[in-house]
Amino acid sequence: EGERGPRRARRGEARLWPPLVPKMATEDVRWDNWTLVSDAIQSTSEDLLLVVVCFAQKWSPASLHSAMTVEKIRKSGEADRNGAQVFIIDADEERGRCWENGVRATPCFSFYWRGKQMSVQRVLHDDDVKLTGSFSEKTILDVIKGARESGLRGETYFSARVV
Repeated sequence: EGERGPRRARRGEARLWPPLVPKMATEDVRWDNWTLVSDAIQSTSEDLLLVVVCFAQKWSPASLHSAMTVEKIRKSGEADRNGAQVFIIDADEERGRCWENGVRATPCFSFYWRGKQMSVQRVLHDDDVKLTGSFSEKTILDVIKGARESGLRGETYFSARVV
């Protein structure tokens, strides 16, 4: 590094993108096991209607960012206030569950209303049973609210207003 910032890579040298990737700590995330998720999905409690599952990978910056964002939402209590229980699953440890749920890329979110997987509608995308992508905390909370409102109306699908 010089006075003008990081040196550009020369021909044949490895390039890092983004140039300065912050070290992300997986210990900041409480990784759940599938048994816990399955119990929540199958619950008949009237307090637990919406279950949101975030599938992420510890080695992927985008995935880990989503897991950390979801963990922040959990710790703040925002998911509970929006009538949802949120889980974070390590997609590498639960490859079989990923395959069963149609998860082919991470980060990915699945939504269950009263034990049934909800369908997600997105502009310019086919309807799917999952939402794939890395989103801001506000966007994730808006999606959770939208899923809950659709579930309360008796709908098995909801529109995710994300780009």
